[in-house]
Amino acid sequence: MAVPDEKQKLQTLWDERAITHSMLKFARSRDTQDWIAHSDCFTDPVNIDFKKFTGLNEVRVSPRLWESFAELILAGATRHHLLGTFTIDVQGGRPTPVLT
Repeated sequence: MAVPDEKQKLQTLWDERAITHSMLKFARSRDTQDWIAHSDCFTDPVNIDFKKFTGLNEVRVSPRLWESFAELILAGATRHHLLGTFTIDVQGGRPTPVLT
């Protein structure tokens, strides 16, 4: 395995920071019910998988459709997300958050 150079190390740190920021924004926007900020956390389209809860297969929707759904369905659900036990795995130029 090759040792990363300084540019690669800096890019990895930048990628990890961006993912950490996105994950924290996701949790904060959900907890504060800021649905516009919440939908901004997603790619377009976003894959939504509630199979464990609904039995239905994963669906692909626009972030704005998810925003409307969240505002209608999740608005009454009180949540407090505390994120701190996650790692970010950067392999092949594709960073992936891993909740542990």
